Amino acid sequence: MRMMLEDDPTTVDEIDFDSNWTALHFAARRGHNKIVAQLLASRASVDITNPDDETPLHFAVESGHHEVTIQLIAVASPTVINAKNSRGKTALHIAAKDGYERIVTLLLAARASIDAVLPDSNTSLHVAALAGHQEIVARLLDARAMVNAKNLIGSTALHLAAQRGRLSIVEQLLAASPTLIDAVDSRGWTALHCAINQGHSATVQHLLAACPALVNVVELSGWSTLHCAVWSGHVSIARTLLAINPELVFHHDKQGNSVLHLAILGHCDNVFFADLHKLNPQAAHCANESSETPFHLAVLRGNDALIDLLQWTLTFAEIEKIFTEYCHPLDRYLPVMEQQCELLDVVLNRDVKGVVFLYLGVCSPSPEHPELELGQDLGAHWFPRGVEIDSDGEEDDAKRRKTFGKPLFLF
Repeated sequence: MRMMLEDDPTTVDEIDFDSNWTALHFAARRGHNKIVAQLLASRASVDITNPDDETPLHFAVESGHHEVTIQLIAVASPTVINAKNSRGKTALHIAAKDGYERIVTLLLAARASIDAVLPDSNTSLHVAALAGHQEIVARLLDARAMVNAKNLIGSTALHLAAQRGRLSIVEQLLAASPTLIDAVDSRGWTALHCAINQGHSATVQHLLAACPALVNVVELSGWSTLHCAVWSGHVSIARTLLAINPELVFHHDKQGNSVLHLAILGHCDNVFFADLHKLNPQAAHCANESSETPFHLAVLRGNDALIDLLQWTLTFAEIEKIFTEYCHPLDRYLPVMEQQCELLDVVLNRDVKGVVFLYLGVCSPSPEHPELELGQDLGAHWFPRGVEIDSDGEEDDAKRRKTFGKPLFLF
């Protein structure tokens, strides 16, 4: 190669037809130190880019070639050192993400732009924190990286570290800037919300120890920290939050959802739902903006265990919605209706959207209809065998009461 360059020095920057790389790109990519040295001695250009806007320095850093990087930095201008490829990455971004600590040190010494941003506005500190490179985070902090910088969705490096459960990096960042713990992103989430959402218990414990008041932060949609934990199904974290502030169980979000709503919609087990219900039993029948109570959601999800738990405090409005909108078999709730006289009084005096009245004998079977038993034979018409309905779908109420005894159910 030396002879070729001596014969025609202008070939040093010739571009390969297939790859659109120069010889320096190839040598930097493969880590050929001696060839890189020869090309640089022949005044190869370090600022030529390929179609992806990548310089030989990008290639050397991506491949982790420390010695080649030293040679390129020695002759590169600040413009080349901070050049961005087509994905918006500088050499420092690449080194920070891939964990090349020695190369990061080289680039910082060469005055690489420490707070240069990617298209999503992540800095090298964001990238290193997200990837979990503790030593690189330390180097960047020592070089005075902007610890409070936010990306496009308002996340700081602390948010990203907490999201991944990088506890040691969370500690580093808070040591560098204690007030960072109060930072919120565009959703209103603190780092605590991020850690809760992903179930990182150790990180949650550390953040709460550093600032117990974080437990009370409500994000923009109205979710409390307990909402986040319940939705994600992280029961041990939810119990930790409740131990700090038991009042969280009474909070509703902006759509009217209680933690019981989210426990059913999310990933909580039935055992923990029962515990939440004990703390706030009234919430089981509180409707959200969609007029759905936790009981409705249990019906929609087909969660028999929760239906059994909640049905003993049903309201008429819930029964009406279950039948008229969800078409759920109401014979399932006959034992409940027997015991709720007040609800029966309401039910028996209302016609739910024209649905036929249903009465069953609750004392002894009628002598006229000995085949009837409580809850027997609820068919497609929602009334038991033996009920006589006239051509208009009506029946004399006195006759009905006389024939079937005490009225039990409507529909």
